[in-house]
Amino acid sequence: MRFAEEFKKIAKELSALAREGRELSYSEGAIGITELISCPIKAELRRQYPEISAESIAIDDGFFFEKAVKEVLRRLYGDRFEEEKVLPYEVDGLKIEGHLDCFINYDERTVVGVELKHTLLAFDNSGETPEPLIILESGSDRIAVNPRYVLQGKIQRKLLEELYQDKEVELYIFLKTTLRDRRGKLTKSLVVVPITQSITEEELKRLARAFREDRRPRAAWECRYCVYKKEGLCEGSSKHSPILPVENGELIATLLAKRTELQTEIGVIEEQLKRLINGTVIWKGKECGWVPKRVVSWNKEALVELLNRNGLNPFDYLMVNGRKARELERKLGEEELSQVREINETVEFKLPRR
Repeated sequence: MRFAEEFKKIAKELSALAREGRELSYSEGAIGITELISCPIKAELRRQYPEISAESIAIDDGFFFEKAVKEVLRRLYGDRFEEEKVLPYEVDGLKIEGHLDCFINYDERTVVGVELKHTLLAFDNSGETPEPLIILESGSDRIAVNPRYVLQGKIQRKLLEELYQDKEVELYIFLKTTLRDRRGKLTKSLVVVPITQSITEEELKRLARAFREDRRPRAAWECRYCVYKKEGLCEGSSKHSPILPVENGELIATLLAKRTELQTEIGVIEEQLKRLINGTVIWKGKECGWVPKRVVSWNKEALVELLNRNGLNPFDYLMVNGRKARELERKLGEEELSQVREINETVEFKLPRR
């Protein structure tokens, strides 16, 4: 096992390779689109502590995906392709500089923007086996795409339209993910999400005002994954600012209804199993059905007296769970405990967990 420690260096170099050439810079006073729609404190801390960055294999995988796609586009479109194209804009005195992952000057009439995303898991609601490449139609709810990605795409589309007012603008999110279908099967897929609408000027102004005035995180989960909170540079917040639009409203309603339907169906199935199983059965190596169970009841007043007589603090045993009960058995013995507790044997219906 002499070589095993070398993998630490290998992993470090892999991460460095993934992030190589990925440094983004902004002009004085400007913010990025992802900063505009995220916690504004994080934007400040990113500039104060440029040496701090989130580290994970998932993030590195995303950078490798970006490198691969950009290389392919460079080969296909040559000088017409531009990576990390800066999209400058100013709204209510706030300077925005979007960095579009991929820009293609497609032809005389059309320019194309492609924003690259890499996620661990997404859900395919079609009921079909996901294909390796899925090109969604506009407005499709087949795959629940992160609303923040969609909002970022709408802002990028508007900024492109401002830059190229004499051309047609197309904007796509190109997503690499693992899709889970309705049967629970997992499939690696590439998903193309067309963004056909741009954010309005009024909506953009509202986001700019919120960035200046509302210092709360924009999503309930932001603090949980924030590297600056992890490093102790921010206390975080228990409240978030619900300024981001809720996308996929119809899909959310459909999924909630489906969840209720499935829960009802599971209840019916469990009732049928209770009637069918007499005793226990072994399923996939696990015992399920009507299994024996010990029910312990305590005479709490008598228990307190017993503990006081033996010099034990009753407050240490306010909740006599299995571990505490075994501890009392060692200290007091079964004979004394039998005076303050009653044990009955019964059965309960148990099913294996997922």
